[in-house]
Amino acid sequence: MNYLLQAKPGKAVEATLRFAINATVGLGGILDPATAIGIPNHSTTLGDTLYVWGVPEGNYDELPLLGPTTDRDTVSKFAAAG
Repeated sequence: MNYLLQAKPGKAVEATLRFAINATVGLGGILDPATAIGIPNHSTTLGDTLYVWGVPEGNYDELPLLGPTTDRDTVSKFAAAG
């Protein structure tokens, strides 16, 4: 979804194809046959998407148990956990 929000449809298709292959042939994601057939693993987060949209980094925070982060990436961490 983040690749679509970043206006990168090619990467979105690649990530969807990778998910479909690993979810079916890879026994629900236990195995990673997508890498074996040449579909690379790229990751993106909500923090990357917010950056593309121009959201400023914000303050540098030191969060207990989560470590160092910025305000923008803090939102990304909590969105991924929820």
